[in-house]
Amino acid sequence: MNDSPGRPKPGSEDSGTPDSGPSKPPGLPGQAGPPADETPGSTPETGTTPPAGVPPQAPGPQVPPPPPGPAYGYGPGQGYGPPPGRGPGPGNGGYGPGNSGYGNGPGYGPGAGYGPGPGGYGFPGGPGAWTPPPAAPQPGVIPLRPLNVGDIFEGSFATIRRHWRPALSISAVVALITSAVSTAVSGRMMRSAAYTRITGGRQPTAHELMNDFSHVAVSGLLEFVIVLVGQTVATAMLIMLVSRAVLGRTATVGEIWRDALPRMPRLLGLVVMTGLSVGGLIGVGLLPGAVVAVTGSPAGGAGLMVLGVLVTMCVAVWLWISFSLATPALILERQGVFASLARSFKLVRHSWWRVSGIQLLSLLLTYVVSAVLQAITGSLTSGPSAGGNPFSMVNAHQTVLVPSWTAIILMGIGSVIASLFVMPMNAGVTSLLYMDQRIRREALDVELAQAAGVPAPPAH
Repeated sequence: MNDSPGRPKPGSEDSGTPDSGPSKPPGLPGQAGPPADETPGSTPETGTTPPAGVPPQAPGPQVPPPPPGPAYGYGPGQGYGPPPGRGPGPGNGGYGPGNSGYGNGPGYGPGAGYGPGPGGYGFPGGPGAWTPPPAAPQPGVIPLRPLNVGDIFEGSFATIRRHWRPALSISAVVALITSAVSTAVSGRMMRSAAYTRITGGRQPTAHELMNDFSHVAVSGLLEFVIVLVGQTVATAMLIMLVSRAVLGRTATVGEIWRDALPRMPRLLGLVVMTGLSVGGLIGVGLLPGAVVAVTGSPAGGAGLMVLGVLVTMCVAVWLWISFSLATPALILERQGVFASLARSFKLVRHSWWRVSGIQLLSLLLTYVVSAVLQAITGSLTSGPSAGGNPFSMVNAHQTVLVPSWTAIILMGIGSVIASLFVMPMNAGVTSLLYMDQRIRREALDVELAQAAGVPAPPAH
């Protein structure tokens, strides 16, 4: 072991090494010892005496000191201190309290062990333990981060639950108007003379057919227009409600109406355009088969028409999913009709299967709920008519049932009740799916956090 710089070796001055020549033997009992400033075992720098408990050397021949080497102590001077990570050794130096002959220096006494490191896998919350990333802020019905399927549906339910007054008010008004028109048109068609004669087994005259067809056509067109306008109004207002619910804000029906009213004409044009596009596409698929059937091969034409319908239906579904986010883009970004279609196509691209799965799941859920609610209300129609049947018998020779007005009205009421859930649910899923796509692609969550006045969400 190397000696400390600037410190002489033990016994190098007064112990009498072979290189330094003969020296006096150590003092005997009763004799004077060495000078006071150079006691045995001391150094010229400190001049200290050995501590008590070290026996004096007996008189006798000069014993050469141990060869210089890795001594474990340097007398009362400070030896090798504890290495990094080890505590100071208590008590006597060396390897224990025995008489080492080298003084009572600190040496390599028992250390304090290895202290805690800078990190580790400690218990949760402890020093150096792994901590999860900060949670995304949630000022409203969804957390401001990329959403999963559960977040989207939970956000839709939360919108209905927390903002039930405007959500149910909008849905109820629109559903009452559209269901009233649909009920009147359906009842008129089912109770018409031609329908009754056809279902009763007697062929109606041409005059009866034309008369009833004109009434049904006008009524059906009126129903289509009213339902289309009603659905457009409800969709625009409910999307505005969802956009406020995401920020944790609420509004009255009047405020939502004022915000959504300027967008409704463009939204109506968007709905008409997409409907005509899908209908025209299906017509194109039917056209080749119709031509073949007319030119002399009815069987071949029918098969070609079926094939054309299947192909065009696949294309129509692809277009419907690709343009399914155009409505919230038009309402929330104030886009035009064509710009909103292009915007939806861009957002859905590279995520078509995910968007289609969520949209189809939403349709399935709303269909099941609507069917259950209408079945419940339909079960209440037993008993209004004679014989305990809500349907009146038209012909005694042919069992054909035509619903009475009571049954038609009760079915309309069931449709209204179902619409109270279906309308806000569909609008919520479409709106939140649109926001999720923008969060994933354009960091919309940062803008939403700024608008809501909450801390910025963590990066994703």
